[in-house]
This record gives sequence, C-alpha cells and structure tokens, in this order.
Amino acid sequence: MLPEKTTQVLDMYALGAIGPEDVEYLLGRPVESLTEEELTYIGCLQKDYDAWLIEQQFLEEESINPEIINNESLN
Repeated sequence: MLPEKTTQVLDMYALGAIGPEDVEYLLGRPVESLTEEELTYIGCLQKDYDAWLIEQQFLEEESINPEIINNESLN
C-alpha cells in the first residue's frame, strides 16, 4: 500500500496536473526511481480516467442528439 502523500502526488502526475520535475520535488527523489507499484498505480489511474472521459463524451453526445431530444419531448 502506497503512502497517502505518494498517491496524492501520483494522482496529480497521472492526470497531467504536474510534471516529472514536480514529482521529483514533492517526493524528494527522481522519477526514474518510481517503483513498479507506483508505475502500475499511475497506469491504472490514467486508464480509468481515459475510460471516464470517453463515457462522459458519449453521455454528452447522447444528451444533445436531436432524435433523443425529440423522443423525450413527445413523451
């Protein structure tokens, strides 16, 4: 289990809010020293976030689809 401070830094890094130099500063060690567990954590978070973005885009497209809007107004 990763320490809370580490996961907070890795969260921001995985989502693109901070860069590698920020990770190094906040964790006090080079990015190259990230463990396999930390790298896996970053990869999983990025994958989950990408899937969430795709889902949000799909939901947005559905909500503005004229056919759906017309069907809802008829009910």
